[in-house]
Amino acid sequence: DAALARLPALAAAWKTVSPSTAQTLLFQQITRLVVDKSMMSTFLDHLLRNGLVMPWTVEVLLAQCAGAGDVQATEHVCTLASEKKVELTGGAHAALLQASTEAWGAGARLRAAAQADRLGKDVFLAALDCASRFADSTLAQEILEL
Repeated sequence: DAALARLPALAAAWKTVSPSTAQTLLFQQITRLVVDKSMMSTFLDHLLRNGLVMPWTVEVLLAQCAGAGDVQATEHVCTLASEKKVELTGGAHAALLQASTEAWGAGARLRAAAQADRLGKDVFLAALDCASRFADSTLAQEILEL
């Protein structure tokens, strides 16, 4: 709660297209704490109020949620990004692939990344991981065709 109370003071520095490494690391640490404490809904409300729902923050949020295996928080962030029309970065698409729980979902997320022209190394690696994790030759073939 103390970290969330300081968000307004940090908001001005974080309202940038290209945050510094220190800014990104601090946001990652706060997000990790939020995920660990199951406070994503509250955190997203704070981010909204402070104008911090942006491509780079959404990428960090999705990466932390996916890394923790928190499907509900991942979907919450995804819904908010969609509602606010935040364009997903390649890293955000990769995080969504990592959060996939089934091959067909991973395929849909891979196609969404392709449609958004976000196919980069991180997306391909995440897609390959899904194809391996789900032992899905159809997904592997789809990756090869992109």
